[in-house]
Amino acid sequence: MNNHDVGDMIRVQATFVDSGGVQVDPSSLFVLYGIVKPYISNVTTIPYGGTNSVVKLGTGVYYTDIAVNSSGEWHYRFRGYGANAAAVEGKFQVLDPVLGP
Repeated sequence: MNNHDVGDMIRVQATFVDSGGVQVDPSSLFVLYGIVKPYISNVTTIPYGGTNSVVKLGTGVYYTDIAVNSSGEWHYRFRGYGANAAAVEGKFQVLDPVLGP
């Protein structure tokens, strides 16, 4: 698991592929993210398209940037619906600051 600091901007990315390993786009897509340890809090949903949203890099490849403002274990989940529905999950750790907030 990657370690980051409070105040970092973390880029998370997902690649969607079909059963043959070919990169594909889902019909619709959103990302959920939030702190899950020490307790679940601040769960946020980001849609695809629009301002401050999920960005498409190429067929089947998407990312979003997350501004981390609290320490803990953060999890994220890219969820595609409709054609080529799938999910991709990941996590990272945000460390407590040593010197101030």
